[in-house]
Amino acid sequence: RRTSPSIVDVCNTLHCRQRRQRNSQWVEAIAGKGRGLVARKPLEAGEVVLSEDPMGWVSEHSHQWPADLEAAGIPAESSAGLRRFCETHRVKLPLLTAVLTRASFKDFGPFWTAMSSLCHAQTPETHQFPPEWKQAHSLLRETFRPLGAAPLFDDGLNEQWFGQLQSILHINCMRLQVPARSGSVTALFREASMLNHACDANVEVHTHQVEGGWTATFRTVRPVMEGEELSIQYDRCGELSLIHISEPTRLLSISYAVFCLKKKNTAAHTPINLTQPHETHTTEKL
Repeated sequence: RRTSPSIVDVCNTLHCRQRRQRNSQWVEAIAGKGRGLVARKPLEAGEVVLSEDPMGWVSEHSHQWPADLEAAGIPAESSAGLRRFCETHRVKLPLLTAVLTRASFKDFGPFWTAMSSLCHAQTPETHQFPPEWKQAHSLLRETFRPLGAAPLFDDGLNEQWFGQLQSILHINCMRLQVPARSGSVTALFREASMLNHACDANVEVHTHQVEGGWTATFRTVRPVMEGEELSIQYDRCGELSLIHISEPTRLLSISYAVFCLKKKNTAAHTPINLTQPHETHTTEKL
């Protein structure tokens, strides 16, 4: 039986300090942020940093969820319980988990290895998981029963895997406007999800329709020096000014958001990080 590689402690300190070369950027440790992308050569304004299809995505609006899951290869009838759960608890990431799980069937091992390269937040031990997490995992298992994949959720894709994956999604997902989807979506990318936030960002994202779906292109908005961090402004990715992690439920083991406030009489912006004062789990990329 195939099992998912562990995604806990994969993104450890040693791994985060490694410099990995990409096309026009490096993956490198960023002070106070964990990891990020930096330019490995000078870039002109308007230059493409990367163009990438999402690993998975789900629409912001619940009426589009059945079509989203059908497009991912998940029968709408088998996902009814999971969709009701997400509507009740006002969350989307369990649905995105289903989409990503279905996508992994094409290339199981490499897919989860790529997922583990994204940084994650600390998660509690399995016995400390809130009941909603356990319920969501159980509904996810039932969603895949008609596909004959339910046994996977007793082994590699167990509750611990579910919790670890939620911590990855909370930190790395983007909310993007996608005209091809008539609205915004929450999406995860292999490389673009490593871009950190900056109020004075040097990269912006554009989405466009392609055969079989949509893709995202990330371009510089001004000249970028070699070694400079590449960043995007999260609150310009979507329709809300307070985004990135915005699921008001105990399903969150972390609470984190980033937005920019424009100072009076100046064009400067101030980054604001919000965390629950009683929270013991870190939201920094490890």
